[in-house]
Amino acid sequence: MSPDWTFNVGEDIMDIICCQMEKPPTTSSSSSRKKEPEIDIVALGEHTLFVVKQDGTLRFNKRMDVATSSLCAFPVAKKKADNFIVCTHTNALMVFSEKTLEWSANMSAMPLRVAVTKIGKVEGMIVAICDDGTISANYLGTDPASNPVQLLESKDLDYAAIDEEHRRLQQQIKKAVTTGKEEPKDLLRVQIDPPLSGRPPQPGCTATIHLAYGASNVEVKNVVITLGSPEPIFPDQPSIVIPSIPANDSVTIPLAFTVQTDSTVLPSSL
Repeated sequence: MSPDWTFNVGEDIMDIICCQMEKPPTTSSSSSRKKEPEIDIVALGEHTLFVVKQDGTLRFNKRMDVATSSLCAFPVAKKKADNFIVCTHTNALMVFSEKTLEWSANMSAMPLRVAVTKIGKVEGMIVAICDDGTISANYLGTDPASNPVQLLESKDLDYAAIDEEHRRLQQQIKKAVTTGKEEPKDLLRVQIDPPLSGRPPQPGCTATIHLAYGASNVEVKNVVITLGSPEPIFPDQPSIVIPSIPANDSVTIPLAFTVQTDSTVLPSSL
């Protein structure tokens, strides 16, 4: 036994089928002999799809981006030819019409073998057996709508009402942004006025701290202010105690600092 022809694909063949890739040729009324449709051999390699004619010549090949597992062909009545399904190791079903990818869908497991059949009254059901042992029936199509969408009557737009609604929405947005969250009134607010910069170096400097209490009927007592500064600046009073701050009142306290020159101490900034 000897082969009529051979074709080297250069990789392992995962599956091989015979199908009709192209529409059969039309015959004229004067011709008495009917032309037979050409049957192609589809070989699925690990990463390449090969379509070979009956005489052993290559019709086309297509490189696949992922590893493949199996192949299945099914007839398409509208084009009077076959499409085919390629299964991959990424759990995908890819439906091809010659070189064109028509549809793609993912499954829960890797399909090992698929077939297209009719189940009940539904054509085009894809039955698949997967590597986890499950058998599933899948449907990739969508049925046409029984009630087509009716066109609505066009109405003239009321531009005055649109402009009025736009202004109303702008006012609501502006009010929401400017209002914000209201702070509680019984807060002790602290504000510090640092010494003015640009003066000649002095052995000391004075800052001012303002304390304001916003409650209307309760005073705050025993407020302790603790001061700290980097060398060579030292506060004259590291701790200041304020006996009380009346309700809805403020207190201003000067803070004195002394600069001690020392050749071993580096400034905190230059």
